Amino acid sequence: MLDAAPIQMQRAKGRAHVAFGLRGTTRLVDLAQQGSAKVLLPRVTDRPEVVFLNTSGGLTGGDRLDLSLTLTPGAQVSATTQTAERAYQSQGPAAHVTFRAHVDRASLHWLPQETILFEASHLNRTTEIDLLGEAEVLVCESLVLGRHAMGEHLTRARLSDTRMVRRDGVPVWAEGQMLSPETLSRPVLLGGATAFGVVALVARAAQDMPRPVQIDGARLEFSAWDGRALVRIAATSGLTLRRQMAAVITQFSGRPLPRVWSSGGTI
Repeated sequence: MLDAAPIQMQRAKGRAHVAFGLRGTTRLVDLAQQGSAKVLLPRVTDRPEVVFLNTSGGLTGGDRLDLSLTLTPGAQVSATTQTAERAYQSQGPAAHVTFRAHVDRASLHWLPQETILFEASHLNRTTEIDLLGEAEVLVCESLVLGRHAMGEHLTRARLSDTRMVRRDGVPVWAEGQMLSPETLSRPVLLGGATAFGVVALVARAAQDMPRPVQIDGARLEFSAWDGRALVRIAATSGLTLRRQMAAVITQFSGRPLPRVWSSGGTI
């Protein structure tokens, strides 16, 4: 009997790129999308919004999602994701998600909704933002360990998460986060929290930003220095984290959240 050929699992791959420039107002100048990555451009009255969408419905081992954004001088754009991203069980390989932005004397708000890790998921995520001149960026990332309402408790999830913001090629904010079964087996390392987030503002007067108000169920640490303001959040549930993130983002941006944050993914 002939040996059966190894089963090749189908993997989702997506790539999307959007560019905006100032033509009297901020206008779309380039759009490309491929595979499972799509771009939605809701109609708004002032600052354009970009909504990235992963049509595969989630991420599992071997999937790859590459998102990128370019802003030329004077452009002002808010970008987000249509809904929470979900990292599902992997048979070993990691899913890869990258976001890269080139912001040339422009203003970007990169405000993706939360990522939910499921048991035995394996995710590598990279965020890189390059600022030129007096460009500014407001960026957030949030992570939820399992579905709180389902009583899930993760023991085998893996995450590698790196973030880098450079100004004129010089790093101004860089950090990494790793989760593993070893980390998850020691709850003291997570302080009892099941949801985590960070909000960073890199702008000329960011150090003058007042300390945000902490809400019940969340722990908040704040620092501001030399054109940077940083808020770290730990919470007992994804909903509490979302409320605290929303309050911080609204304060730092001086604007309402992108519409999909409160509309359940519809625009």
